[in-house]
Amino acid sequence: MTDSGGLFRMVSEEEKWQIGESYDCTFIALIHKVENPQGLVDFRPILLIGCLYKVLAKVLANRLRKVIGSVIYESWSAFVKGRQILVD
Repeated sequence: MTDSGGLFRMVSEEEKWQIGESYDCTFIALIHKVENPQGLVDFRPILLIGCLYKVLAKVLANRLRKVIGSVIYESWSAFVKGRQILVD
């Protein structure tokens, strides 16, 4: 298993900057399921995650996808795009 510095360099670069607390917050909106809600069971919670947090998660996932093939053994096939756990 070789890394060639890709994954570890990426992680160490990401540790250099921090996300403010306000970007990590999630708002909960209660949407009613029935016409006249009487209790909590009559509501459906919807989580509203901040846009910047979603963008950052997507950027990090895309960067990790570039090097994950060289970091993960070929026999470890679960959760790697293009590999199937049933084919070994």
